[in-house]
Amino acid sequence: MSYSRQRYAKRLFLSMAIKMWSQLSGINVMMYYTGYVLKSAGIANVRFASSIQYIINLVMTVPSLLWIDRSGRWPSLLIGAPVMSFWHFLIGGLLMRYGKPNPTVNEPETWIVVGHTAVSRTILACFYLVVATFAVSWAPISWLYPPEIAPVRVRAKSVAVAAATNWATSFALGFGVPPLLRSISWRMFFLFGALNIAAFVHILFALEEMDEMFEHGEPLWKTFRAKGETDRLDKLARDIELYASVASNSEASQILKHLKS
Repeated sequence: MSYSRQRYAKRLFLSMAIKMWSQLSGINVMMYYTGYVLKSAGIANVRFASSIQYIINLVMTVPSLLWIDRSGRWPSLLIGAPVMSFWHFLIGGLLMRYGKPNPTVNEPETWIVVGHTAVSRTILACFYLVVATFAVSWAPISWLYPPEIAPVRVRAKSVAVAAATNWATSFALGFGVPPLLRSISWRMFFLFGALNIAAFVHILFALEEMDEMFEHGEPLWKTFRAKGETDRLDKLARDIELYASVASNSEASQILKHLKS
């Protein structure tokens, strides 16, 4: 594989991975099956609670659009994944500790929390916090990164494949989550918590700042210890200044020779 093709492949696989991890963060459980899970948690007015969740998702996307260029893509992903993991583990732990098998046969909810109002409200708050965390981190960045890191000549195909990965993963989760909710109940939240930790590890070691990774072929975490040029924009600016200086000196020398003659 040629150097250029290798760079293209790295960018494509990274785009696909980001889209895959964004779906495996567990956000689909919060969005698609809110009613099911909240009823299991003992929430009475599920429709109202779900409406607030969607409003939070919309509102919390706005700060990320305003601050994302200042905070950076990489740090936002690294912060968002473990924070979502914490909320998932907390939800799973509360369901495990205070829940019990549903005594009513043939009910959709096989594991329920009954008689623990504070626990139900805490689970609901954790649901909101998962959605808010996703909205300010992975939600916008997972759509921004694929077109940003893809070269112009292959950008359309690269973004198309990344989007296809997103919807393929979403499709699989749409069919896979209901059986998981019925069979492993609270353990499913531990599963999504672990997947967020895996996403954090992958992003930590695989996601690079675009130029540093794809031009130098070295992970970003290694460049912190490296000597020499690490900021290509600064290097480019210095090269331009040097070229301008050389060109100016050359022009001045030609003028002096012309005057002497």
